[in-house]
Amino acid sequence: MPGRSWQERPEAIPIEVSALPQGVTSFVGDAPFNLFHTDLLDALGDHLPTEMLWADCLCAVSSHGRDRSVYKYGLISWHRGVWTGRGEPSPTPYRRCDGCGRIFGPRDSAIVARQVHGRRLVADAYGSLLIRGDLAAELDLVRRFPDLRLFKIPVVDEPKDRWVLPGDSHWKGELIASPFRYYACVRLNLAGWGRTPRGRAWLRSFERDVQAALARNDGGVILHAKTAAGIRWLAYLGRDENLVMAAILPGLRSCPEPRALLGIEGQRLGTDAEPTPVDIEVPE
Repeated sequence: MPGRSWQERPEAIPIEVSALPQGVTSFVGDAPFNLFHTDLLDALGDHLPTEMLWADCLCAVSSHGRDRSVYKYGLISWHRGVWTGRGEPSPTPYRRCDGCGRIFGPRDSAIVARQVHGRRLVADAYGSLLIRGDLAAELDLVRRFPDLRLFKIPVVDEPKDRWVLPGDSHWKGELIASPFRYYACVRLNLAGWGRTPRGRAWLRSFERDVQAALARNDGGVILHAKTAAGIRWLAYLGRDENLVMAAILPGLRSCPEPRALLGIEGQRLGTDAEPTPVDIEVPE
């Protein structure tokens, strides 16, 4: 990625690929470079974000030189792009690269309305394009580009991830982490007992009580609750291990089926390292 000096005075930097991409959009390996076919860029025309710089994508088609391809890629200073991970709190932390200064973190959960400023086409902090549905329909993009796939990202009035990022009212130049730093996942085997009236009533009561306990004094939130192949997965995020376990354990002790609990997995979250699993012993 371009370094810190580029962030202050950005300029278009061509890249070279060993073979032509496929499709109207593509990307370069693990690098955060999104490639766009020039036909698509022409269709978007004056709607393209003015804060983006478009650079040539060169293709090394022979040993005699490089040819300019029909793709370009967009560059944007990290502090000018829209953040797309502003939905519910995530166990994945944001982090800042010591080299380029760019901020990396969760994506594609929600964007904050004030970052869009009413525009119908914007770029996120990674150089991806975000288009409003009415503009995509007006330009007839899906019909004109059959391999183009659009997916929805919610727009929220205020960020829900509890981080302070560039563009937020409390931003002072440094990341401020979410207060929710502990993650826990409960796995319950619902086979048989979980489908009985008594089992369903206990599960509803357990999930309601845990959510209420975490909500007290802003102690935490439920991330998701889903059932697959008879297994109930419940994921929570809270301020610390004690608060989260204090909300979960009392209800588990009252479970009508002692063999229902398959396990609890806990992780202390950090901003500069992968979460480390923590074994939790559940009293019988």
